[in-house]
Amino acid sequence: MQNTNRENMKNLFVFLIAIVSANISAQDAKIPQWFLDNVNQMNGIWVAGNSEFMSEQEPYESYINEWNLGIDNKSLTGKLYGKTVSGEKELFWEFRQYWDNESQEAVVLQFGSGNTIGQGKMYPVKGKKMESVQTFSLADGRTWVEKHESTIRPDTLVTTSFDQQSGSTWKKKRTYYWIKQTSLELGQFSMSLAVNDLQKSKEFYENLGFGVVDGKMEQNWLILKSNDIKIGLFKGLFPKNTITFSPTDARRFYQLLKKEGGTILFEQGMDKGEGACSFSFLDPDGNPILIDQH
Repeated sequence: MQNTNRENMKNLFVFLIAIVSANISAQDAKIPQWFLDNVNQMNGIWVAGNSEFMSEQEPYESYINEWNLGIDNKSLTGKLYGKTVSGEKELFWEFRQYWDNESQEAVVLQFGSGNTIGQGKMYPVKGKKMESVQTFSLADGRTWVEKHESTIRPDTLVTTSFDQQSGSTWKKKRTYYWIKQTSLELGQFSMSLAVNDLQKSKEFYENLGFGVVDGKMEQNWLILKSNDIKIGLFKGLFPKNTITFSPTDARRFYQLLKKEGGTILFEQGMDKGEGACSFSFLDPDGNPILIDQH
């Protein structure tokens, strides 16, 4: 009798799990892919310069938007900070973005100081562009309507805000270019050697256990590898031996260097949104460094 009860309880448990799983799957099916894609793309820290709008009343050199995935990675929570030249951060807004299963709409909520609240909907308009329209309210009863347009590019988010005028007319306010902050992983390290005789250098390093893995003799460059060690042989392409790193996102390093006022010696493909690119610069002692994304 006891074994029968245990078996019945086990079957009931399995049945309940199946029902819960089915309900979860049904809910997931209602959330459109464009919303899930947006949630994953927005997750992370984004920084936008504010030099164009800095003033005594707005002493922030940049704004920082921190987005974090919510439960089951299907929603977002966020915070917007202003950062001064001295590095101090001030919190302005807290956000929540989620899919409303009942209304079948993407909801955007934000909360600011003085019990300022913004509520609205978000939807795709064309391509990778999103649009949200929110009604803001103050504790004293005043309200206004704003629209935000956003377009996600590779590691860049472009946002433009609008105030609603009479009827359905919108007045443009500001446009910001947000750069997604990624972990600075330099990738594989190698040495790019400036050689006089490519064939002789090739034979020399082959005797040390290196083998050619890329490059062309007729183009005056070769890449050789031994275990995890990689070197490049270049004839007439570099003035001196160069430290080389191969990250997966060279454009991120390029943007940081430009922001810090670094001098770029050489660049190729940096004006493109994706694909192979490279650039070089000098360290404080004049040693050349090459950032090369394949």
